Amino acid sequence: MKPWGLIPAILLCFILIAQPVTAQTMSYDCADDMAIYRLDMVGDSPVYVTFDLKRLDGTTTSGSWSYQPHDLFGFPVATKAEITLDGDSDDLVFVTPGRLYISMYPSRNLTELDESRWIMGAGQSGAINNIAVEQYGVSSPIIGFEFVADSDITYTIREEKRDVVVGSMTGQNISQITDLIFSTLSYVINFVTSLVYWIKFFFVENLLMTVTLYISLSMVFAARKAHGRMDIFFKTFFSDQKKLFSFIMELWRMLIESIGTIRGWFRV
Repeated sequence: MKPWGLIPAILLCFILIAQPVTAQTMSYDCADDMAIYRLDMVGDSPVYVTFDLKRLDGTTTSGSWSYQPHDLFGFPVATKAEITLDGDSDDLVFVTPGRLYISMYPSRNLTELDESRWIMGAGQSGAINNIAVEQYGVSSPIIGFEFVADSDITYTIREEKRDVVVGSMTGQNISQITDLIFSTLSYVINFVTSLVYWIKFFFVENLLMTVTLYISLSMVFAARKAHGRMDIFFKTFFSDQKKLFSFIMELWRMLIESIGTIRGWFRV
């Protein structure tokens, strides 16, 4: 066999493991001695996906996930993520733009060591799950899956020997500790990133527009309240400008304190 003949084979294997999917049913089955250790999916809004996970004992776990535009205070500025696994569901509204990363993997529970579980998480970062659902009491590994997506998504599979996957579900694992830490950090990080995004949007990228709009509206409000009296007009107007400055300072204070809190968690 010519050495160059290996290249098409390698490329073909890569395509089978990670490839885009466009509004169609896809299925995957592991080799006889292998099982799925981790399944990741990535998609952009709007997208809706349903899936079935096939286990070695013949049972099936069903679920779904969606990532859709969402109105916030009447404005289409957010995106809502919803995930469901075996009837358990969770959702979260993101105010920052980005793709949705779905991860599924087996693990033990840190507080209930006699139970194994299969975790499904979602977030705008592939490293941290902002929301998660769990299926408890499962010991049979996943050997295949089938899903239907109504939009383009990408999936990635990590396979291991079946005994390795079973061991991760029935034995103690370092992921017990990291799961607990990341589940706490995810909410704080999501809050901080959202706060940074809106501060940058209103007071950095669109500062002139924000200030002009606020001054214009506060002048209209002050004029209506003054009823022709200039002293009341200026008093109301400058009071509103002071409130804007205090609001900006409060946002920066919240941001600095949040970052300081996160740093403090990792101090020795």
